Parts: sequence; structure tokens; C-alpha cells
Amino acid sequence: AQTQKLDFPADFITEGVDQTRGWFYTLLAVSTLLGFSPPYKNVISLGFVLDKDGKKMSKSLGNVISPDYVIEKFGADVSRWWFYKVNQAGESKSFREEELKEINNGFVRVLINSLRFWQLYSKTQNSKLKNQNYNSKIKNFHQAKLGDFSLLDRWLLSKWNSLVASVTESLDKYDATGASREIEKFVIEDLSNWWIRRSRDKFQLEKNGYRKDLLRFVLLELSKLIAPFTPFLAEHLHEELHHGTAPGTISVHFHNWPEVNKKLIDKNLEEEMELIRKIVSLGLAARKDAGIKVRQPLANLTVRQFLISKSEFLNELTDLIKDEVNVKKVIFEKGDKEKLSVVLDTEITPALRAEGWVREFIRIIQDARKDAGYEYDQKVRAYWFTEDKSLAEAIKREENFIKQKTVLKELNESRHDPKFAYDIEKEQELEPGRKIWLGLKK
Repeated sequence: AQTQKLDFPADFITEGVDQTRGWFYTLLAVSTLLGFSPPYKNVISLGFVLDKDGKKMSKSLGNVISPDYVIEKFGADVSRWWFYKVNQAGESKSFREEELKEINNGFVRVLINSLRFWQLYSKTQNSKLKNQNYNSKIKNFHQAKLGDFSLLDRWLLSKWNSLVASVTESLDKYDATGASREIEKFVIEDLSNWWIRRSRDKFQLEKNGYRKDLLRFVLLELSKLIAPFTPFLAEHLHEELHHGTAPGTISVHFHNWPEVNKKLIDKNLEEEMELIRKIVSLGLAARKDAGIKVRQPLANLTVRQFLISKSEFLNELTDLIKDEVNVKKVIFEKGDKEKLSVVLDTEITPALRAEGWVREFIRIIQDARKDAGYEYDQKVRAYWFTEDKSLAEAIKREENFIKQKTVLKELNESRHDPKFAYDIEKEQELEPGRKIWLGLKK
């Protein structure tokens, strides 16, 4: 008769801290008495869940929180993510609903919005491909060379592979808290707030570019990375990225753990991009202190930091600063290697002010398009009128730029016609005493 091989000892066991003298000790004692080795290699001891004031939950005190209530209100995965993220497994956890709301409105919502962003461009750009083509593209991104991509895309691939390596290392050490926090930081700060936001214009301009496929690759691999933490969210993400019922689609939980391509990791680029984001943050803070909107272009930003001026990526990194802070020029000056500071030129010339009006007008058109329910790539006609001659001249001068940024087929100077059926119309003040009327029509 065949003897079945037992998985002994266990890689890890887990129980509440109150089982230190119970379950943990009993397993060890019995195994020792039988002459075996220790029955487990690792122990994860779980702390207690306390109320929001740090008191032990008790029916007599009336401070017990029902798990059914929490799951019904926030979902099982939000609850799971809170347990992983809030602190290390063995520490006691003070339960606060506000923290689950933050997870729901933060990590989960940002991840779903990133999926919806991909769906928007996937649908409109006819990228509903067969499953085997998807898998081929994923393989290409695994085997990609950094030189094949733009600086921002190279940075994303580097950050992604660094994340997989770091999360794998953390989980090998049974550090789920560190791993979950790293994943959340990547999703919110790196993927959404930086790469997607900085790439939005490129998504709009390219019809058959690779960026939507790069985003899909990262989201698909991310679904595998979060599968042990949030199984339902991971499965939803995975299914939607395969258009739900694509032939041959299997559950995310049958896939292997994400791979790491060390050749795609560029630590110098990651560090320099981090420095750029700090410069941008300081520049935007300087704008806020001066009370100047980001849409108002300014002449220059002086950066006092020695290291960035030596970067091999200086031109592309400088362009990111210019776009984010909305300045015409970035000036680098040698400064303290340990200290980073910026100086913003807040003087607004007539030419800069006129450009600011154009940016505000673009925002008005974009808001009106959204309110009218147009598709992002749907070309429509716009009608505008203002009594302000300087504003009118600025709009006429930048007509092609405005049409490109707002996806218009026509931009006509025309007074409001009460007999004409506009899809939407509005009158708005760009600044005190400077009004403009706008009407849109398919």
C-alpha cells in the first residue's frame, strides 16, 4: 500500500495571541512527545480587535461590533485590507469605521477608477482583442527593454518590478502589513496620481498606442499581487480586464505569482523621479502661497539643488516640472546637496495673463463637454462670445490649440442665438469683470 506523504512541518500556523499556551504549545508538545521535529516553521500570532477607544469588546459594555455589519457596509475585502494595513498581525487593533471609509474611498476607489480609465480608452479605441493577443502583449511587457519606452513609461515599469520584488520579499518574511502599504502607495501615488494623470493627454491623442496595453498589463499583474489580500476585488479586476467573458479566461487565483524582470528596474531613474515630484510639490506650494492658480502660466521656476542638474534624463525631467508647475522655464542653480529649495517667479506679464485666460476657457469647454455627456473623443462644435477685446484676441490667436485640447471640429465666435438649440450653454467669469459665453452642439 502506498503511504501518503504529509506536508510536515507546516510552513506557518496562525491563531490568536490567547492561544500561545493553547494551540501553539499543544502542537509543539505533542510533536515532541511523538519524537518528531517542531510541527511548524513560522507562527503568526494575531492580536485582539478592540473598540475605537482601545477597550476590549464586551457585550456587557455594549461596544461589540458585528462582523456581519462591517462586511455588509464596507465589503469583505475592505475589511481584510484594513486588518493587513492598520498594523502588524500580533498588535491589538482599535476598530474605527473612519479607517475603513478611507480605504474604500482611497485605495479601492482609485484602483476601480484606474480600471474605468482603461475601459474608457479600450472601448473607444477598439482594443477588444482575443485572449491570446492579450497574453502575447503581457509577455512582451515582461520581456521589454527600457529603451523602447518614454521616460515616464520606463519609470512605471521600473516601479512596478521594484514593487513586485519588494512585496515578494515582505511576504516571504510574513510581513503582510509592509506589503499592503507598499501596494497601496504604488496604486494611489505612483500609478494613479502620477503616471495616469501625466499620461492622460497621450491617451487622448494616440489611437493605437501601447499605453492602454501597458496600463492593462500593470492592472492585470496587480490583480495577481492583491489576490491573497483582497480576493474578490482581484477577481473583479481580472475579469473586467478580460472583458468578463473572454474565451479561455480563468480565475486570477489560478495564475502564478507576478514575475520580476530585474533588467527593467532602474533605481537611478526612480530616485530622480522622486526628486522631481518633490520639486513639483514645492513649486505648487509656492503657487498656493502666492494665490496663483495652476492654470495661470508663469515665467520660470528656479531650482536650487545640485544633483538633478547632473541627470542623464534632465531634459525629459525638466519637461515634467514645466508641465506640472506650469512654467515656461526651469532654471537649475547649484545648492546644498542635502537641501532642496525652489523660487517661483510670480510676475504675470500681459502675454502670460492672456495665456491664462485661454487655459481657463479650455477648462470651461471641458467641463461643458462633461456636463453634456459627450464621449471623450466626440468632436463637437463650440460657439463663444465675449465683450472683452483682449480675451477675444487671445482665443482667436490660440484657436488651433484650444480645438486640439478640447476635441472640437469647430470653434466659432458667435453671439448667443435664442432660436438655436444648443446641447449646453453657459456664461462664466474668467476673472472679475471678464465674462465669456459658451455654447456646444454635436
